[in-house]
Amino acid sequence: MGSPEWTLLLLDTNVILDVVLARDPWTDDAAALLDAAARGAILGLVAGHTVTTVHDLCGAGAGSTHSDNGRE
Repeated sequence: MGSPEWTLLLLDTNVILDVVLARDPWTDDAAALLDAAARGAILGLVAGHTVTTVHDLCGAGAGSTHSDNGRE
């Protein structure tokens, strides 16, 4: 048997932020991409720096000066 065929997508940081921050008009399209990855229809990849960028931006957007309160 051969290996399964995947559609690989490198999801840009902005795709994740569009969903997390509900940034119109891209929210629905970005959510559809993440949903496809969650269902296994595609293999969605993100760069390592995307995780820390989203963490930092969402923490700052929540009103704190730093997303990690232990960091100065």
